[in-house]
Amino acid sequence: AEDVSNRQLVLVFDCLATLREQIAAIEDELDLRMQKIGSPLFSLGITANLVAVIHAESDPIRDFCSADQYVAYAGLDPSSYKSGDTIDRRGKISKRGSPTLRRALYLAAFVVSRKHACFHRIYQKHRRRGKNHCNALVIVARNLARVVWRLLTDGREFSKRPPQNTFLHVNHAEGQLNSQIPPTNTKFKNMEKFAIDSLPHLLFIVGLSLLFTRDVNVYGNSSLAV
Repeated sequence: AEDVSNRQLVLVFDCLATLREQIAAIEDELDLRMQKIGSPLFSLGITANLVAVIHAESDPIRDFCSADQYVAYAGLDPSSYKSGDTIDRRGKISKRGSPTLRRALYLAAFVVSRKHACFHRIYQKHRRRGKNHCNALVIVARNLARVVWRLLTDGREFSKRPPQNTFLHVNHAEGQLNSQIPPTNTKFKNMEKFAIDSLPHLLFIVGLSLLFTRDVNVYGNSSLAV
């Protein structure tokens, strides 16, 4: 009986060793393939396994018109509770869409919250507000989902401040990324609107000034004549 038990244990250990070798071979293959496609997600510092899972669940990224759609697909958007016209609350995450993508983003939140100061600040802010560790990481994962959507849409690497000179617009009809001129600065638009709105008041003030100047000239000439 002992010999049979020992043989079974040896077979189990051999099977586990074989599985570990196969898993390692698959991970190496995934790493090579992800390096070949040049995914911008590597700039976040996450592993090739997570990069492969996110691509498998997200591609083609042009199917998502906005970051909100991508967050909802991952099930990281807060669920809403409405009752008539008086109650409108937001509760836990909806957990709709792909649970695989949601798990991958949650695991990636562990990495980015330690490697990048911007994500670490988000984590610490919600921890100070009383959120526990898991809830704070869920919030980080939600923000990370928005960043992932932007990186895959623009095809660029992660940076603390996105480029301001040009932006990339997704052409969903052709599935291409078209570079466009950035929109006009909001500050100049506000100044232009203020100038247009102030024009009637300026004309009124100028008219009063001209009228006052004319009256002064009239009275001045009359006094000189006397």
